[in-house]
Amino acid sequence: MSAVNEQLLVASRRKIALHALGAALLLAASLFTALTSPDLLDRYVLWAITGIFLFAGALIASIVRLVRPYSLRIGEDALVIQRSFRQPRRIAWADVQAFFARGTTIGIQYDRAHALTGLTMNSNAGFGKEEALLVGEFPVSPDEIAATLNEARIRAAGSRAEPT
Repeated sequence: MSAVNEQLLVASRRKIALHALGAALLLAASLFTALTSPDLLDRYVLWAITGIFLFAGALIASIVRLVRPYSLRIGEDALVIQRSFRQPRRIAWADVQAFFARGTTIGIQYDRAHALTGLTMNSNAGFGKEEALLVGEFPVSPDEIAATLNEARIRAAGSRAEPT
């Protein structure tokens, strides 16, 4: 990938910080409820204890996402998805037929040859032909991201077709 034609879209740290703040406030409320109740078997205390585990996990996940936010690196020959909790994933433009927005996700429709290899079968995939990327934390709309990805895919297809 050439650094000249590379574009990087990074999730909004402001949105992630709001998630972390919400988790911290709900964790504090759960701790307060659990620690100030005289009866440990009270229904509210049991819910508060559940909230402690749930919101502590959400707070930890938000802190990790603040340090290493979700990003999309748009290069000349591929899209590289860098997730907070996983290794980066490379999707070659040649393997993609189209990108489309669906709610807060970007759908990836793979070309027929790629879909038949079974490489796209995972928890987010349909029947091996489509997959979804969550993009709700990005500062631009899913429609804009899908348009940008489609433009890069078309540019890459055009550069492959040109004789050198």
